[in-house]
Amino acid sequence: MKGVQVYHAIRVLRENGKSIREIAEQLSISKTTVMGYLQKDIETVEKTLMKVNRTSKLEIYREEISKHLTKFPNMRLSKLYRKLSKQHGKLPVKQRAFFNFSKKIKNNLIQPTKRYYRVVNYEPGNQMQVDPGEYNIYLSDKSKLKIYFCVFSYCYSRMKYVHFQTRPYKTQDFIQAHKDCFEYFGYIPETMVYDQTKLVVIKEIYREVTYNNKFFQFMNNLTISPYVCEGYDPESKGLVERQVQEVKYDFLDGEVFTSLSEVKLKSKSWLEEVNNRIHSTLRERPIVMFKEEEKLLRRYNLNIAETRKVDKTGLISWNGNKYSVPYIYQQKIVIVKENEDTLEIIDKNSRKKVASHRISRERTKPIISQCHYIDYSKTINNIKEDICSLFPNNDKIILLLNLLIAHNHRNPREQLLAFLKMYNKNKYLNWSNIISKALELEDIKATKIESIVKEEVRSNKLSTSYQNQISEVIETKKSVIQRDLSIYNKVVKND
Repeated sequence: MKGVQVYHAIRVLRENGKSIREIAEQLSISKTTVMGYLQKDIETVEKTLMKVNRTSKLEIYREEISKHLTKFPNMRLSKLYRKLSKQHGKLPVKQRAFFNFSKKIKNNLIQPTKRYYRVVNYEPGNQMQVDPGEYNIYLSDKSKLKIYFCVFSYCYSRMKYVHFQTRPYKTQDFIQAHKDCFEYFGYIPETMVYDQTKLVVIKEIYREVTYNNKFFQFMNNLTISPYVCEGYDPESKGLVERQVQEVKYDFLDGEVFTSLSEVKLKSKSWLEEVNNRIHSTLRERPIVMFKEEEKLLRRYNLNIAETRKVDKTGLISWNGNKYSVPYIYQQKIVIVKENEDTLEIIDKNSRKKVASHRISRERTKPIISQCHYIDYSKTINNIKEDICSLFPNNDKIILLLNLLIAHNHRNPREQLLAFLKMYNKNKYLNWSNIISKALELEDIKATKIESIVKEEVRSNKLSTSYQNQISEVIETKKSVIQRDLSIYNKVVKND
């Protein structure tokens, strides 16, 4: 019963002496409704309850709403409301009326099966959930581009951050995404929850987890405890999985971008908006909750040190680039940290800085210092003694070495080592002659001595070649006197 029928039923029962409570119980309506009808006359009731339903003010948008919900069935109605408001100005109805109208349209469309998660209470400052995702976005040239992203969400406050890139995540990319996240928040949690991605865990048997070594070192340096969910257990991190859907359908879906740069730029304003939006479960803004949570969080140190293993060529990897380390650290562990624009390499045991490089913004280009491959364990005097021992009967060598050091006071070690290298490569030359010629130079340098050595090499080759040619001529052109005369003796005997 409704409308005019209810009104007449109330009037009849009232005339029969029924109380308001008895009428409400008999007709299964509230006492307030009974009292409201009794206060109205029949003419007012007929005008208000028998009028013809009017067309909705949103009817002119029906086709447009249908197109959006057909193309993007998972788009949030709140986003659709904002989108239409931007396109057409202020809509003629409020948001609630728009939801009711759009839901009727949406219910007639084929909807994907919803996933439900149980409610979990989280302690402030304890846990952050992480989950990667991917989505095809539309570009302004009408093509599509697959975007890979990673969502980070504090469980207590629901504050979120999203990292975007255009290639699948590798371990170093995943680590960099974490660094960007910690820099965005300024704080780090006690625990971080992941699914069983190879970026975090190599294998898991009976809940015995073997972590990705490179990623585990990064987490260990920050003293964060990683936790890996059991396989096929979405409820373990259902909170962030819900936010992955939010990134897809509240931010990316229904938008057109020009490039990845625009995605990152627009994501900043989107994050600011959602982190300031009242959360439907918390009934509070995440940014307000985070102010309470940050009191229990640890501050993120941008210059926090990490460990690296030096490879057999004396290089370490840092943010996609290779940097050289002194050769004595090959195959060993060193500590690495950024200090503004400088990368510092520190001895793990003594904690002393052993090398530094200016951080390169280029990719895949080795940054190498040649001095890292020089043996500094020998002093200049040791090197001089080694060279002198090679020329035991030449007194001029000591004078030459002293002048070589005096004329090259900035790099005497390299000059002596260069001389030693030249000798070891050309031991067969007349070094007494080379030393004498070198002493005649006004400015003695290894490069000038090298020129003398090269000249001696050429002279030696020419001399050797000439001697070989003479030997060949002598061998092929023997005189009559040198010929064997036995043949003539045979001729005489025959006669």
